[in-house]
Amino acid sequence: MSSSYSFCGETYVLVGEVKKVHGLHGELKIHCYSGQPENFRSYKNLVLVGKNGEISAPLSLLELRVQGPAVIVRLQEISDRNRAELYIGHGVLIDRKDLPTPGQGEFYWRDIVGRKALATDGRKLGTVVQLFSNGAQDIMVINDGKREYMVPVVEGIVVSIGQEEILIDPPPGLLEINGPRVIEGRTADDI
Repeated sequence: MSSSYSFCGETYVLVGEVKKVHGLHGELKIHCYSGQPENFRSYKNLVLVGKNGEISAPLSLLELRVQGPAVIVRLQEISDRNRAELYIGHGVLIDRKDLPTPGQGEFYWRDIVGRKALATDGRKLGTVVQLFSNGAQDIMVINDGKREYMVPVVEGIVVSIGQEEILIDPPPGLLEINGPRVIEGRTADDI
């Protein structure tokens, strides 16, 4: 997603992409990356970024309506279809300072990436390098430089999320799923 657009990640968060124009008055249909288009209700301004890295000034959100996994928005600065068509394919950014504060037990994925992961038995598992959704739950990808673990972010497995570390209580076999296969006493790497 974000690799398609060049922008300052310290300032902005990529939340979607303009897919098409809707109607004659410059409304934009935006695919929401979070899968929660209703989140757009908490944003006052959007910033659009082109594939070339050109970033718009903040655009005032006047109206919106949710349409499946997308949202249709009307922006004060875009009032006709011709102007709106110039933004098809642009990324949609919001300023990090405009993000709502997460509630108790909530977090933003971007805040988890880079934290160390430990198992409840004291093993150091590595660093969280990515999070994604598989449709049923969120998955945390942990890498120790040699192995990669995919850990469901569910109660009972993720025990706690601290400012620096994440404590995980993996069920038997979870950490071994992506390990080297052993065939007659030798790993697949040895064969």
